Amino acid sequence: MSIIIVTGFNNKHYDNGATPYTDEGRQAYANFSKSFFDLYEGNQAQEIYNEFWGPQFGDRGNGPADGLPEYYAPLLKTVYETIKKEHPDATLSFCVGHNDWSGYAGWRRDLFKLGALEYCDIINLHQYGGVTRISDECVENVLRVKFDELKNDIMEFAPDKMNLPMWNTETGGNTSTNNNGSSEETIAQHIPRIYALNVAAGIERVYFYDLVDDGNTDSEHEDRFGLLRAFGSEYGNYTPKPSFVSYSVLARQLTGMNFVSNKNFENGVEWNIFKGNGKTVNMLNTRSTPKQQVYVDTAIYADSDVVITDIMGNKKTYTPVNGKIYLTLNGDALYIEGIINDIKEEKAVTLTPDTWI
Repeated sequence: MSIIIVTGFNNKHYDNGATPYTDEGRQAYANFSKSFFDLYEGNQAQEIYNEFWGPQFGDRGNGPADGLPEYYAPLLKTVYETIKKEHPDATLSFCVGHNDWSGYAGWRRDLFKLGALEYCDIINLHQYGGVTRISDECVENVLRVKFDELKNDIMEFAPDKMNLPMWNTETGGNTSTNNNGSSEETIAQHIPRIYALNVAAGIERVYFYDLVDDGNTDSEHEDRFGLLRAFGSEYGNYTPKPSFVSYSVLARQLTGMNFVSNKNFENGVEWNIFKGNGKTVNMLNTRSTPKQQVYVDTAIYADSDVVITDIMGNKKTYTPVNGKIYLTLNGDALYIEGIINDIKEEKAVTLTPDTWI
């Protein structure tokens, strides 16, 4: 099993218990981070601090760090050099991509100007999509823009880092009842779409946050990111949400598969193609939003039977008639195992009334 460890945040014995801001405090934090590699053998990676720009992380105590890039960059340098000196094969990263704070893009560019990308082995994102129950936007549009912005920033400040592997170590969504949340059905619908968007953008690993809800308060969004409900839930301890089933189906369908291509059509259809294990799996859905499902009558052109599985794992075999299989697509992804020659917007039956005379 491979793991990624996130270290943080402050220590009462250094820098008066604040976010590290002195050379002594940074070195202490680096030694702490290195200890994981000293103590535990195996395949592990480490994320240096968590979302430093956030006041709950990068602005602890009464120090001057205040979540500023000027204090994060030297911390990254100290940790990276300390670990690499004794563990040269360690995989180190820090979060360079986030979309839920409007000021983040400027913060990231300032960090890159300080040379922070010299101190990572992978490009690490926390990219969710930012789609909530009140959104008119679809997750496809949000993520494509954010991925493009990140790549443009890397190209501008550290073009030699463009070929580094990219991981998204936090993505998903919360099912709280406040305006920052989404319905359980929406999160289940988004999971395969988020995964497809990530791999299409060149992301090698995708980590969904998180497995279990942190609590049982419906209105608290930090309580509701889990694929499973928390202990003490009114539905039962650790009962699965629809998103857990969707995630499980995604894993069964695409484990061992390689992303091949993506096509997005003006009518709202997304077509992702994966190959591996001696087969082809097509993922089809529409760019629906939490406020509006987009339905598209579609003809699937195929020469032989295909097996179609929905996000809840229901499976059915379809036989083409005159080389076509007719489906009405929406935001729920369909996994279609088999060779598809083409996709067109087309109704199964068109009735034309006779002219009255």
